[in-house]
Amino acid sequence: MTGSEDASGRHLRAAEAFTSWFVENVPTPDAEGLRANMMADLIDTDSTIVRLDDVAGRLGVSARTAQRLAVRYVGLSPAAMIRRRRIQEASERLRNDPDSDIATIAADFGYSDQAHLANDFRTVLGLTPGAYRNASSDHPPLE
Repeated sequence: MTGSEDASGRHLRAAEAFTSWFVENVPTPDAEGLRANMMADLIDTDSTIVRLDDVAGRLGVSARTAQRLAVRYVGLSPAAMIRRRRIQEASERLRNDPDSDIATIAADFGYSDQAHLANDFRTVLGLTPGAYRNASSDHPPLE
């Protein structure tokens, strides 16, 4: 947005315009939508959730209902959401503790073995855990 106001005034006007549009055009979430939000929060924040049955049990719904909620409101299956979180946690461990054993990381994040972690890594990131660790150590985080 342009105008004679300073940047903070333009920012405020843009935020107000978006809020007004949002309230007029986006419906209030229904009970299913709220449950889908709860499921996404649960999967993202609880590392003990490693299977669809874990999600369904915590939400008090059937596995099929959890799948329907995820696909309808998130666009991913619960398994894909869980896989994403597990890969994020494992990759963070590899970056922060490059001397850690990959088999131990696999076990810590609920994989049955190192090969399953490696398959997920390759599918999601295009690298094996070892290659990811090597690439991460070549580029230390910025301070």
